[in-house]
Amino acid sequence: MGGSCAFAYPPQQLAFAHVCNHLNVGEPTLDPRTIRLLMAIENILKHENDSSISQLHAKSTNSIQTN
Repeated sequence: MGGSCAFAYPPQQLAFAHVCNHLNVGEPTLDPRTIRLLMAIENILKHENDSSISQLHAKSTNSIQTN
């Protein structure tokens, strides 16, 4: 209710916590700041995954060309 959020994602060695110092007594939603932080983390993970996929593709392409 207060917008606090915490989780861990061990495969990415990621832990996240955002704790607010006040209680939001309105509808039970996440704090807009928490949402922005989560979106930023999502973008970083997507970028890292895209980079990893690109690197794997480059390695597999190089190994195919050299064989």
